[in-house]
Amino acid sequence: MEWEKVQLAFEWDGSWRDIYVLDSSLDDWQRLLDFLRTSRYNLTFKRASVEPIPVHAAEAFGGPDDVRPLLQIDVDGIVVNSHFFAKEEIEFDLDPREVEVSADAEAVFEFMAGIGRALSKPVILTPENMSELALIAYDPATDELQKLREFGGLL
Repeated sequence: MEWEKVQLAFEWDGSWRDIYVLDSSLDDWQRLLDFLRTSRYNLTFKRASVEPIPVHAAEAFGGPDDVRPLLQIDVDGIVVNSHFFAKEEIEFDLDPREVEVSADAEAVFEFMAGIGRALSKPVILTPENMSELALIAYDPATDELQKLREFGGLL
């Protein structure tokens, strides 16, 4: 996608951007972790301290309620986080200020497409906590990314 067409999706407005795979299951989380483990991305998994990435996705949802796990993924210098909020929804967040040029956006889009291919599910980029407002979407049926709407500045 051309940078000029997607640049506003990453304009800083005080909020982060989210990447979602909606209507997910524990099996989807497992396929996601399997994909990430074999990907080129550097991964860091933390609870109270750095730990090995769980072999089984269910392990990420276990443990004390007051210590939510954090998976950090280095996507070509852009830090993408997952907090394992819910089994029914895979959610990542990223700071849009880290997406400064076309190559950064392409790295994020490649990450989204990789997840979509691994799970055979749509993947969307949205404003923070707005899963109903997809800005960019990956469609596994067509293996393409599509810009869905303009976004920029404060909502």
